[in-house]
Amino acid sequence: MFSLIAQSGSYLNRLYSGETAISGRQPSGRPLSEGDFAPEFTFSSKNWPGASVHADVTLKELHQKPLVVAFYSVFWNGTGISLLKQLQAVQTKIGDAANVLIVTSEAPRQFIRAIENHDLSFSFYYDAEKVLAEKFGIFSEDKPTWNLFSGINTNVPLLSAYVISPSGQISFSYIEDFSSPFPEGDLLAATNIETATQQHK
Repeated sequence: MFSLIAQSGSYLNRLYSGETAISGRQPSGRPLSEGDFAPEFTFSSKNWPGASVHADVTLKELHQKPLVVAFYSVFWNGTGISLLKQLQAVQTKIGDAANVLIVTSEAPRQFIRAIENHDLSFSFYYDAEKVLAEKFGIFSEDKPTWNLFSGINTNVPLLSAYVISPSGQISFSYIEDFSSPFPEGDLLAATNIETATQQHK
C-alpha cells in the first residue's frame, strides 16, 4: 500500500499551480482539470493491443460522445486494480452513452495479465513514451512520481481519470491521492449518464 510522503502536500500544490487554460490551450505546469480542454493527440494504430484498429485516430475523434480516459500502471499495485474495478462498474452503468479508455505505459502483456486475473474487460492504449500522460500533466521527468509517493520507485503517470465532453472540454478529473474514495457519482454525472438513460426510455 502506498502512502503520501511528508512533503506531498506542497508537491501537490506545485503540481496544481499554473496558468488557466485560455481558448483551448493546454495549461503548463499542472495536471489538466475541469474546464480545461483536452490536448491534441493521435493514437497510433499499432498501439491498440487486442483491438482491430487499422488506422491512426485522433483524441478528438474518440470524444464524439463523452469519453472516460484513465491512466493506469501496474506499479500502482492493488490501488491501481481497485481503480480499474471501479471503472469496470462505471463502464457497465454507462453502456453505450460514453466510451471508456485505459491508457498504460507498460508492455501490453503486463496489462493483459492484470485485467485477466481480475476478470476485467477494457479498451486500452499502449502509451509507451508517456506522451499522452505528459500532455495531461500527470507525468513529468522533472517531477517524478517517487517524489510524491513512498513505496514506488518507478516514474509512472499518476493514477487518474478524466471525462472529456464532445466539445473537447474536461468535465471531470480525478487523481488518486489516497485521501478520499473514488467519486463514481461525479464521474457518471460528467458523462450525462442520467440524461442519456432518460433519452433511451
